[in-house]
Amino acid sequence: MDDPTPHQISKYQKRKLKKLAKKKKDADAAAKLAVGYIRTESESSPPNYAEQEAGIRKFCADNDVSLVKIFSDVCDGRGNPSQRPGYSRMREALVSNAAGNVVVLRADRISERMPWAMASAAMLRDEGGAFVRSIEHGIVTKSIETDMEFGFAASASTWAPKGEIENVE
Repeated sequence: MDDPTPHQISKYQKRKLKKLAKKKKDADAAAKLAVGYIRTESESSPPNYAEQEAGIRKFCADNDVSLVKIFSDVCDGRGNPSQRPGYSRMREALVSNAAGNVVVLRADRISERMPWAMASAAMLRDEGGAFVRSIEHGIVTKSIETDMEFGFAASASTWAPKGEIENVE
C-alpha cells in the first residue's frame, strides 16, 4: 500500500489532528488566564498585601493576561506551601478555571526554602498545567532548569539585598 497523500488522511488521523488542534487552542487560552498568589508574614511586613496585589494586577494588565482571582496567606514562608489554605484554594482554582499562570511578585512568596519552591513550581506545572511567573525576578517555570532558578531566587530573596537577584537568566 502506498503512503497516503495529504488528500488520503484516514478518519483516525483526522480525529487525532482535531484533538491536537483542540489541545493547542486550550493551551493558548490557558496562557491568557492567571491566578495571583500573595503571601505576607504579617499585615505590615514588606512586601505588604497592597504592594503585591498592585504588582500582580499591573503585570497581568501589561501582558494582556486575564486575572481570574488573587489568593493569599498570612504566614512565614518556610513551610510546605500545600499546607496553607490560600495556596490550596489557588491550586484548586487553577484546575477549575484552566488558568495557565500563577503570578507572584517574588519567588519567595511561594516559599523561602529552595526545595519547597522548586517542588511547588514543578507540581503546579505538572498537575495544574500552570507556569509560575515571578515578576521581580523575571522567571517563568517552564522546565526543571527554570524551577532551579526559581528555587534559588526564592531562597536568595531572604538574604540578598533587593535588586541583587533580579532577572536571573
